[in-house]
Amino acid sequence: MGKVKATGFPFLKLNFLSMTPPLTDGLRKTCGGRPIPRTKMKTLKMSLSIVITFVVCWTPYFVVYNLLIFSNYSLQIPDSLMVVCDMLPLTNSVINPFIYSCYNMKIKSQISEACCLRFEYVFLHGFLPNCPYLCTCCTSM
Repeated sequence: MGKVKATGFPFLKLNFLSMTPPLTDGLRKTCGGRPIPRTKMKTLKMSLSIVITFVVCWTPYFVVYNLLIFSNYSLQIPDSLMVVCDMLPLTNSVINPFIYSCYNMKIKSQISEACCLRFEYVFLHGFLPNCPYLCTCCTSM
């Protein structure tokens, strides 16, 4: 047979034996064929997740208050909805550090290490060191 040429997708070079795209040294290809480093892709994903979180948290607030303003405050909105709409923008500030830490490998590894060590200690000894229920045989640790 002849060589198979992908005319519509020149950036997608498949190995038909394994059906996986070829790996490039930490780089991803775009439609134009220019390589994008993994760090830039990671930064792009983090920025996109922060923007999406911002839009999700702030949209209800702006919608409800714009409805109130344009109705000359004659629109009756339930108090529970107002509380949610007032709290969502505040939660955006709470969520942002978690998003940053999810994309930071150093922080992620330290958190997982701390959780694993804590779990191992509880599994082996049955308590945490600052627990008020310390037995006398384990206090010499």
